[in-house]
Parts: sequence; C-alpha cells; structure tokens
Amino acid sequence: MSFVASAKNGREVISSPGASDGRPSKILETKLTYIFTKPIQPYRFCVFIGLTKRSFSSIVLRFLIVLFPHPQPFDSIESMRRTMKQRVLSIICLLLLLSTSAFANVVTLPAQMDGFGIFTFKSSVGPAASKEAARAYAKDLKAKGFAYAMIKSHDGGSWGTVVNGKWVPCFSKDLVDAFHAEGMRVYSYFTARLTNDTSILNSVALAASTLDMGADGVIIDDLGLFGVKAPMWEKVFSLLRKEVDKRKGKILASSTFPHLMSLNKKLWGIAFHYSDFFLPQEYWMQFEAFEKGKRVTMQPQNALAYGQGQFDSILARYPDSHCELVPIGRTYGGNTDTKHIKKFIESASPWYRGAGLFVIEKEPKGGWKSLKDTIKAFKPGRTTTSLSAFNRINHPEKAITKQDKGKSKKETAKKSSQRNPHHLPSL
Repeated sequence: MSFVASAKNGREVISSPGASDGRPSKILETKLTYIFTKPIQPYRFCVFIGLTKRSFSSIVLRFLIVLFPHPQPFDSIESMRRTMKQRVLSIICLLLLLSTSAFANVVTLPAQMDGFGIFTFKSSVGPAASKEAARAYAKDLKAKGFAYAMIKSHDGGSWGTVVNGKWVPCFSKDLVDAFHAEGMRVYSYFTARLTNDTSILNSVALAASTLDMGADGVIIDDLGLFGVKAPMWEKVFSLLRKEVDKRKGKILASSTFPHLMSLNKKLWGIAFHYSDFFLPQEYWMQFEAFEKGKRVTMQPQNALAYGQGQFDSILARYPDSHCELVPIGRTYGGNTDTKHIKKFIESASPWYRGAGLFVIEKEPKGGWKSLKDTIKAFKPGRTTTSLSAFNRINHPEKAITKQDKGKSKKETAKKSSQRNPHHLPSL
C-alpha cells in the first residue's frame, strides 16, 4: 500500500488513495502526529543524557518526551521519513546508553573457592574501619595475585581479634564491598571454640552477621583444638548450615591440621557432611616422614599428599559427602621461603581448583613480588585433573626402603603406619 500527503485544516496528514471516503487513516494520523516531530540530533540527545547525572526515572522521563512529543506538522513524506530515521537512531543511542550505564559497574565473581586465596586477620583491622583503606587493602591483595581473601571475623563468641591486649574488629561490610569491587571473593572465618552451648550460639550468630554483610561464605577454623565432643560439632555445623542455606549463593567450609583428623573420624564425618569445602592446613615444615629409611621434614608436595590421604580415608567412610578439598600452605616458619611456597603452589595447581596460604601478615623470605607470577598462574577457571589417588603427588609412603622387600605384609604395614610421625603445631 502506498500513501500520499494531503492537507486538512492547515495540517498535513497521510491518507490512503484506496479509502472509500477519502478520509485519512486515524491510526496513522495518531502515530505520525504524536510520535514523529521535528528531528532531534541523536548524538546531542545522548550527550545531554550522559552529562546530566540524574536518577533513572529522570532518564525514562526524557525518553518518553522524545517518544511522545508535542504534535508538529510534517512538510512532506520525505521529511517524515527523515525524521523517522533520526528518531529511531535517537532511541537506539538511548538504549545503548542505558544498557552501558546499567552494566558498567557489574563485576563477575569467580566460582566459590576458585583460584588462589590468602588468610588475613590483624592487617585487616585498619581497612575494616575505613572505606578508603578497605579499597586499598583489596587492591593490594589483588595485585599480589590472589583471587579471594579469608578474613577473620571473630574468635568463639568474641567479635574481632586481639591487638595489643584489646579486642578490635577486623571484618566489615566495607571490606566485603571493596573485595567484590575488585572481582574477588571474600570469606569470614572464626576459631571454633566448641566448649559450651553459649559459645556455639554466639559464634554462629556472629558468623551469620558476616553473611548479611555480604561475605560469600563462612569458614569454621581450628577444628579439634578446642572441643572434641560430637554433639557440639553436630550443633555448630547444623546451625551454620541453616544460616548459610537461608542466603542464596553462600558456602560453608571447615579447616584443621591434617594430623588431628586421625583423632576421631566420626567428628570429621560431621564436618564433611555439612561442609562444602574442607581446608587442611598442610604446613610441611611441621610434619615428618621417612625417605629411604631416614626421618626427614616433609616437602610441600609431601604435605599435600599427606593431607589428601587423610581426607581420602575419611571420605571413604562418608562417600555421600560433596565436600571438596582446598589445601592451605603457610608463609612462615622453618623450611619456609618463596622456593618452598612456589613448590606448594605448583604441586597443587594440576589437581585442585582452589588453594591458599596462611597468612598475609607474614611475608615469606624472598618477598611477595617473587611469588606474584606463580600465584597469578593459579587463576580461577583453570583446567584441573581429577585426583583419584593421593600417591599420584608423591605421597611419603611411596618411599619404601630396600629393607622392606621380603618382609611379611604385617611387618611392612606396621612400619608404614609409623612413617608419618607428626607433632602438634605450635603457632
């Protein structure tokens, strides 16, 4: 159908030559009169909107004014078409501007516990009290290569950490917002002092408050050091699980020293049942093993295998657990420098989606700069290999001496059980 212009009451409208009464189409007249007017230059309109920092409702109002302006006549069909094109361009520019503004500040976070993380506590005291300091703190950890931070929030039922004999806050919403702005996950962690019901209820309430501040999850730390009664473990984990499940997209993790996992496997069955992630503190400098019949200090790769072995032995008893292992190394202590830490990171990288270190407050010998590239290489989204057996990463029990050959299975098994003497870590 073709349309021609005709004049009526001093006003140009569009009519159809095929109409029986010659009257203009009311629908077309309405559209052309109220939608298309004198052209507005698209780029000027977008610049105007972009430079006026108003509310979203104000922008929508301007959009409506452009879409439905005061009626104006057209000089010709060509004028109408030209105006139509410019109006469409204006609308497209506006939509692009709105979409850019809406998504400009959206940051995509990596998967939970994906990449290389770091534990912190006292150094977060200042940043927890200031937005500017929180931003600087988050930027510094990101520059060091870390993908997420695990920040202490409380100890038992006491909020904060002790500095110079006083309890001071070391976790805040400002810290959470700062890390999220850098595209980093942030988790709160607290010391599990499972001594009585009051301590458990208070610690769970404080953990829940960190989730309300925006923390991506909660880590219950130092399990087995303070309280080893199964009913208390069941209570703290079940309560924490409920708090985590109330809030979409949050996780629950637990942590301990690997040697403590031999004390009471029922306790760790409880931890594995409720936890999404388990973080064994695989501090190689604190454990010993046998190599070629000699007692030696574990190397990082041995500690990884030791922690994996302890994890596997418990998981075998609780196969329905969905708990995932995230090994944690240490930045200080004997036999610890950047060389050993690099070995830890590189040994963990092929097998684990996530791993980390304790703590940022202790700079390793050799400095953080020398670790930056190694840490960054352990980036979120890496392809990892399924870890089907812990001895694939050089478990100490693989180091069987020649004297073991020819001995009975009973004697060999007895000696094998003695190959990993370990001592309670002193921090």
